[in-house]
Amino acid sequence: MAGAIDAGRPWPTTPVAGDDAEAAWGPPEVLAHLVEMLDYWRGEMELVRVTSRDTTDPLPFGRASDRPPAPCSGSVRHTQAVSSAPAKRWRRPVASTSHPSSSDGLTLRPWRPADAPAILAACQDPDIVRFGAMPQPFGADEAAAFLDDAATMGRDGTGVAFAVVDAISDQLLGAVTRFGPDGHISTLGAWTASWARGRGVATNALRMLTEWTFATTPTVRIDGYIMVGNHASERMVARLGWRREGVLRAWHVAADGSPVDCVVYSLLRGESLPISRR
Repeated sequence: MAGAIDAGRPWPTTPVAGDDAEAAWGPPEVLAHLVEMLDYWRGEMELVRVTSRDTTDPLPFGRASDRPPAPCSGSVRHTQAVSSAPAKRWRRPVASTSHPSSSDGLTLRPWRPADAPAILAACQDPDIVRFGAMPQPFGADEAAAFLDDAATMGRDGTGVAFAVVDAISDQLLGAVTRFGPDGHISTLGAWTASWARGRGVATNALRMLTEWTFATTPTVRIDGYIMVGNHASERMVARLGWRREGVLRAWHVAADGSPVDCVVYSLLRGESLPISRR
């Protein structure tokens, strides 16, 4: 039988071409292959589990590994990333034990249960509802689910979600999230609370997360998906050097369940971020 292993002879050390390629494998190669296959099917099972549940994006613009990319909100919206081919990408969880340092008066920190009231208040804003596809009505239960989703992402190693707060007062100003890395790609998303707009909060938070992602992960491409009509977010990512790639039709779903088009932007490793902080 082609490829059969003869227990009476030593394991070959020279690769064999054609049907007998498997005969070149020794115990280490066989074990590595089995581990890889197990890893693969775990990823497939997780994908089925994730894509079969009915979820609502907890954060506004970005890309979700379990659904089409979420859009960007009013002046800032960031949070959920979506793979351009979610059913085919093999996701490898990447654990993160740190977070970006403070910069420009902002701190990106993990979400806390005490943030629930501020999340509830921020998500009443029409722009965040429209461009972030937030569930409506958005009440205390939705705020709790938002925090739970952020914590789950961190535990699973499938992304990181941060509250954007004032470095001195710790007042909540917005949200920023990274989905992935999923292979060599990470998707970012963000939103800014209505009371914090006009201060460059989202721009600087995205810059911090972008720099940190390239510095601490093997990410080659960062992308984001912005709902058509969200011009403020398009201007924001353009200021950060992201390049417009085109429009994906019916790529996401609005809060009312209707399909919406999204504009795709990306930034590659090695492409410099602008010096300006705003």
